[in-house]
Amino acid sequence: MQAPQSADRLEGWLRLYEGQIEHARHHENMRSQATNVVVAISAAMLAFLASDLGKSGAASYLSVATGLFIVALNLYGWLMSMKHYERSRLHIGVAGQYRAVASMMISDETHNVEELRRLAHNEHSKMFLTRVRASWLWSGMHILIGTIGAFIVCNGVSS
Repeated sequence: MQAPQSADRLEGWLRLYEGQIEHARHHENMRSQATNVVVAISAAMLAFLASDLGKSGAASYLSVATGLFIVALNLYGWLMSMKHYERSRLHIGVAGQYRAVASMMISDETHNVEELRRLAHNEHSKMFLTRVRASWLWSGMHILIGTIGAFIVCNGVSS
C-alpha cells in the first residue's frame, strides 16, 4: 500500500479539523438553545407571579414555590451551560492539534501559519473585553435569574 500524497494527507487533517469544529459549534448551539428555554420559562414564571393570578390568599406559598422552581431551573441551566462549554472546549482543543499539524504541512521558510495566527491573537488580545469569557456571561445570566428566584423565596417566607 502506498503512502498518501501530501495533498491527500493535508486534506485528511483538514477534514478532521472541520469535524471537531462542527462538534464544538453543535455544543455552543445546544448551550444557546438550553439557555433560551430556561430564560423563557423563568420569565413566564416571573410574569405569572406579577399577574393577578399570583395575588391570591396563598400568595406567599405560591411565591416560595415559584421562587424555588426558578432557582432549581436556573441551577440546571447553569450546569447544562457549563457542560456544553466543557464539551465545546474539548473539541476546540482537539481541533487545535489537528490545525497545528495542517499548519506545519503548509508552512514554508517565509510563511509560518501558526506564527501568523499567534501574531493575530496577540493583536486581538489588546482589545477591550478580551479577558471576559463568554462562558462567564452565559453563567452570569443563570446566576442572576436564580438570585431573583432566591429573593422571591425570601420575600415569600418573610410574608
